[in-house]
Amino acid sequence: IDASGNLFLAGQSRCIATAANGQPCIRKISSAGVFQKQIYLGYSTSPFDDVIKDIKVYNNSLYVVMDGQYNFPPGDHDILIYKYDLNLNLKWSSIYNGMGDLDDKGVKIIKGNAGSLLVLGNSADSICVLKLDSASGNLLKKRNFKNSNLDDSNTGLDIRYLNNATYVARTTDMGPFQGSTVLLKMDN
Repeated sequence: IDASGNLFLAGQSRCIATAANGQPCIRKISSAGVFQKQIYLGYSTSPFDDVIKDIKVYNNSLYVVMDGQYNFPPGDHDILIYKYDLNLNLKWSSIYNGMGDLDDKGVKIIKGNAGSLLVLGNSADSICVLKLDSASGNLLKKRNFKNSNLDDSNTGLDIRYLNNATYVARTTDMGPFQGSTVLLKMDN
């Protein structure tokens, strides 16, 4: 929801008769409940292969993080990050293809310090945090935290920015380390 009460909804399209079937989409609904606009995102030609994971409104802009099949061979995903104005006009997009052209999956996006954005995800078998310039989408910093005791799902993965530090928590719900939590603190 933006400052004017407009609502932004993320999901997958269900237009079976069109090429947009299964594509990620964002809909803008006015504060009065009136449909305003719909846009489609992603690069994949396979239905339901690109998935929006998080959307946030910050400083009169809409930020989106998603898993997308941009990389080749097909099946490998990259982290796709988009910035739109509040009329859903694209300002920039950024693609993160992590280590070894393996699966990279975005999870969350939050505000960092000094006009930055922090994107949390998985890259291969590591937790990754990307710091981007919110004005340009340029990658400022990346950190990968390898932990072989954790599965590569996005379950239990969270990020917070507090007192000029970034905190990442990861709780596993599978395997012999079920219920284990890893807490990481990064200074910015």
